[in-house]
Amino acid sequence: MSPIYPPDVLIRPHLLTTCLLSISVYNRGIHEARTVMKIIYRDQEWELHGQWRVRDAIEQVGLVPHTVLAVRNGKLLTEDTTLEEKDEVRLIAVVAGG
Repeated sequence: MSPIYPPDVLIRPHLLTTCLLSISVYNRGIHEARTVMKIIYRDQEWELHGQWRVRDAIEQVGLVPHTVLAVRNGKLLTEDTTLEEKDEVRLIAVVAGG
């Protein structure tokens, strides 16, 4: 069974090539966007590449590790947890009082 294409593709086959190229570039853009680790703290956001331990990533963005808690997918992370490029980590300020 042959694939069914919209009528304008049958009339103008060069459009099919253009569409496939656009989809390929679009998909590659999505893939590349997902390979960047995001660190989010309040209204600030940083992007890191590669693998990082939580403590090292926090220091890399200029924060003091014992002043924030790291959360990924709703779960609290320890300082020695390894982060991957696809991760999105939210940092929450530690508040203490007396």
